[in-house]
Amino acid sequence: MKHLKIGFYCFVFIALVIAPAKSLYANTSYYRALFEKDTATFIDGCRAIYLLKTNNRDLVEYDKIFDFLEESGVVPAKWKRNPDRPLTWEVISYMICKEFNIKGGVIMRAFGVRRKYAYRECMFLRLVPAQRTRRYLTGIDLLTVMSRIEKYKEAKIANQSWPP
Repeated sequence: MKHLKIGFYCFVFIALVIAPAKSLYANTSYYRALFEKDTATFIDGCRAIYLLKTNNRDLVEYDKIFDFLEESGVVPAKWKRNPDRPLTWEVISYMICKEFNIKGGVIMRAFGVRRKYAYRECMFLRLVPAQRTRRYLTGIDLLTVMSRIEKYKEAKIANQSWPP
């Protein structure tokens, strides 16, 4: 009888503690993999914008993410579907400006969103760092940008001024 009680308590412990912890870590696998990357790829940037837009933590295929971003106007149709190319600061800035409808300064308002001016606007808003030493983002750089975008979204929802 004593062994049955111990077995029952072990089962309850596993069901309530260990099983949910595994699902919790499954949702963070993207972030953990991104943290270890030396160079972030285009699919990493697309997935980051997708996560920030939808809050969907499930791993979705690249083609579905690209189609979704293309339909919503974040990624132009003329961009190539090459998920393995390195992600540049200008490309992620372009996607940020398109996703969050950042109007920008006089040049962006007159000529529309261009990668070069989107990067400058994101620097002004402190969404991307002003001093960059590399052309391509690392995984940690992309995580930092994602964090800043979350803070930007929270400030906009609360009608607070940005940059702080």
